Amino acid sequence: MSAPMPLPTRRLSRLLAAAATTSLVLAAAGPALASAPATRAPSAAKAGLAGAPIVLATHVALDEGSADIATDASGTAYVGWISSPVSQTTERQVHLCVLPLGAQACEGGVQTIDALDDSSAADLKVLIVHGVVTLIWFHDTVASETGTHGSEIAEATVGAGDVLSAGTDVATAPSFGSMLDAEIGPGGDVWTIAYGASLPHKIEVREGISNDPVVVKTPYSVGFAHIAFSHGTPIIAITEDGRITQPAAYSYRPGSSFTAFKNVKGTWTVGTDIGLVSTSSGVRLVTAVGNANYYPVVAKWNGHGFSKRTLTGDHKSPGPSTHDDVTDASGRLADVSDVNGSITVANLVDTTHAAIFRFPAHGTTTPPAPQIATTPRGHGWVLWAVEEGASTTLGDKLSIVPVLLSDLDVSRTKHGAAGSVTVTGPASCLPAISIGVGVAAQPKHGWHVSSRHLSLGSKTLHSTLNGASLTPGKRYTLKGRATFAGGGSPETVKVTLSFRACPKP
Repeated sequence: MSAPMPLPTRRLSRLLAAAATTSLVLAAAGPALASAPATRAPSAAKAGLAGAPIVLATHVALDEGSADIATDASGTAYVGWISSPVSQTTERQVHLCVLPLGAQACEGGVQTIDALDDSSAADLKVLIVHGVVTLIWFHDTVASETGTHGSEIAEATVGAGDVLSAGTDVATAPSFGSMLDAEIGPGGDVWTIAYGASLPHKIEVREGISNDPVVVKTPYSVGFAHIAFSHGTPIIAITEDGRITQPAAYSYRPGSSFTAFKNVKGTWTVGTDIGLVSTSSGVRLVTAVGNANYYPVVAKWNGHGFSKRTLTGDHKSPGPSTHDDVTDASGRLADVSDVNGSITVANLVDTTHAAIFRFPAHGTTTPPAPQIATTPRGHGWVLWAVEEGASTTLGDKLSIVPVLLSDLDVSRTKHGAAGSVTVTGPASCLPAISIGVGVAAQPKHGWHVSSRHLSLGSKTLHSTLNGASLTPGKRYTLKGRATFAGGGSPETVKVTLSFRACPKP
């Protein structure tokens, strides 16, 4: 096969970052409570790593976009990737690892199938299509040399016993191009976005793999593109290939055709990937703030555009150099990113503000970008790759680790004649983790606090709440009270904070 045309820099570049020490950002415990009889709770899990990493592959050649994870309704994770031995980089294959909740190794080992074109297979997505786990990827063919649509989109499915089928070609694609995204659309069919290096200002959108592609014009050469859906309306977000200060841009289809792309104000794309996810609260765009801080921001879809972007609260500098974003039945937005070699996991409980933990990559990160999949209860898996040793000739190592998501804390305050009382507790929904709680009292002049108390049902709480001990999906109410004395007749002020324990699995 003759040499292919140049690919976008997202397929050529490597992410170079030094490993960082572990940083864990959790909600702070509330103020100390007045002494009360303690009820010993069962040991509670902390947010962060929930087990040892599992090494999936070593001494392999990986590529940008060639790994993905999806979880099914039972919480089982399906991890797919495309790689080849570093000594034989033209022999690329598709791999699958099945990880039930709590697994410490791939169930049944790693399954491997032919990628249908050894040298070019890339851009893997793992989706659950009408209840069937499906792997979808892009590859060139001999016909890519002679025509504009000689490449193919292929798929393989996971059948009974979690056995991976052989791959088969299901649609043509632009020659020597790439598949920028594949997502489940309205009705459960797969939509794809394909891109050809010979058509730098156009993308091809398939509404269902079996349907003909629709050409959508873009204002520039595209680096990354994603599609999401708002009440059946498709929305596409793109980045300019390699451009740092270019805002993210979007197009949507309110009728029979897609609109011209418009910029999302106040954002930059920093030459890296962005996130576009349809949560139960609406479509969310994740990218960088429009200045050299590069801090992550979220913008909400409002039906005809994106609202003013909001900082997520992650102010680590420099900002993320990658993004992978998912949602689950809890309604959260989860994001994993590479921040200078520190893998950063953010739980945006309200789809806007992030509860964060970080762990070191233990090496120089390399494509594919870190990937994440979560369950409603807050369990998840994070996949990432590092170079092995100082020389790239040693290849790459691909690892995955189980995680427990962090949670935000929120506060509720009530004012009385003698003072105010504030209860601090979890934002809804609370994952199966330990989180800080507390009650604080602020007396007015001439008053003092004579007692404080915080409870959940009949149980007195002090500084922490064990979310793992709560009934999944059930609503709870934290009740705080404080009594003020010294300025007249004693006054007791009560305040409550309601939340939900995250549902199973």
